[in-house]
Order: sequence, then structure tokens, then C-alpha cells
Amino acid sequence: MLRNSADTRASLGTLIGGVQNGSLAYSDAKDQIASVISQRLELRDDITTLDTPPRFAAASELLRRSLSAAVADDVAVQRWIVARYEGGDERSAWSAQLAASTRATAAKRSFLDAYARLGATLPKLPDSF
Repeated sequence: MLRNSADTRASLGTLIGGVQNGSLAYSDAKDQIASVISQRLELRDDITTLDTPPRFAAASELLRRSLSAAVADDVAVQRWIVARYEGGDERSAWSAQLAASTRATAAKRSFLDAYARLGATLPKLPDSF
């Protein structure tokens, strides 16, 4: 599941690049960011349904929080896209997105650190999943 989210994060970078360089139509950008948000919400919801052993309960909660932070980051990207194409305050929207991205990455790192302290091994993942 986390690899899926990491792949989505990479796709998000491509989306942002397409918006920045003007190669992506507004309708396509809106569809792509909606798909990213939907995927992350689904992943976050799937995580909450897993039967987590008590030993991993705290790490599981950190994972859920990190995915919620990722959704907030994606929503910030969505707001930036709207501002860029509709002529809103793009600079402010971009700054808000950067701050949301920083929070999401920190939350993901907290999960990975907590999971590692349990002696558990995850496949190699980037900080942004």
C-alpha cells in the first residue's frame, strides 16, 4: 500500500511540473489531482480497517496521521492548481502547499522511525509516500 502511495507522490510531481510549464490543460490537472486525493483517501481508509497487532498500534496511528497529512498536502496542491489557472493568489497557495508538504514529510518520517524502532523492516521507501 505504501509503495502505491509513493508512486502516486511521484505522479504528483509530474502533475505539478505540467502545471508549472503549462503543458497540462486545466481540466486534466483537475482530474489528475482529484484522482490523487481519492487514492490517498482510500489508502488512509484502508489502513484504518487493518487488524493491527497491539505492538504496532502507535505506529499504525502515526501511519494514519501521515496519510491524513498527505491528503492535506494534496488538497493544498489542488488549491494551488485552481489559483494558477483561475488567477487567484498563486504565490500564497504555493506557499501553503510547501508548508503542507513539509508537514506531510515529517509525519511520514515519524511513522517510519516509529516502525523501525519496533524492529520491523519495511521495503525501501522514499520519505514521501
